[in-house]
Amino acid sequence: MTRAAPWHQQNAHHRSACLEWIKLRLQQWLPESEVTEAQVAEAMAARLAAAAMNPPLALVPLGKLFDLNWFEPSVLFICAAMELALWLTALCAQVHGNDDRPYPTFALVMEPLEEPMWRVLSPERSLRSWRLIEVQQAGSRELTSNLLKAEERVVSYLKGNHYMNMTLQRNQSLLMAGWFHD
Repeated sequence: MTRAAPWHQQNAHHRSACLEWIKLRLQQWLPESEVTEAQVAEAMAARLAAAAMNPPLALVPLGKLFDLNWFEPSVLFICAAMELALWLTALCAQVHGNDDRPYPTFALVMEPLEEPMWRVLSPERSLRSWRLIEVQQAGSRELTSNLLKAEERVVSYLKGNHYMNMTLQRNQSLLMAGWFHD
C-alpha cells in the first residue's frame, strides 16, 4: 500500500491487517492451535505499519478524540469486527468453547490480547461512557460474560463511511455535549 493510495483503500488495508491479527490471536487460544508467535508478530507488524499511514486511518483519530488508551482500540475493533468479518462469530464460539456464545465478551478480549487492562470494563472509561461499545447484559450473567457490541456509527466510521468522519471533525463539541449519550 502506497501513500498515494486513496484514504478508503488505506483504511481497508488497515482493517484487513487488524482482522488478520485478531484471527491469529484468537486462534492461538484454541486447544489444537498451530498458530506460532512468529505469525502473530508478523501480523502485529503489518497492523502497526498500516496504522502509521498518513493521513491517519479511522481507528487512530477515533482513539485520540475519545482519549482511548493503547489497549482500548483493540477492544473496540474486536467488537466492530463482528460486523466486518462474519467468520469471527464462529471463531468467538470456538474460543468460548460454546456454540451459543458466538460473540465477543470482556473475558474473550482480555485473555488473548497482550497485557490486558481490566479498567476498560469501567463504565467511566471512554469505551462505555461514550457508548462506543455496548454491554448487552443477559440476566444475572457476570459482566465479563455478556455480549459486547460496537455502536453502529462507530462500525460505519471504521468501514470508511465519511459522514461520521466529517461529523467528528466538524462537531467535536457536539460529541462532548452528548452525541453518543441519551
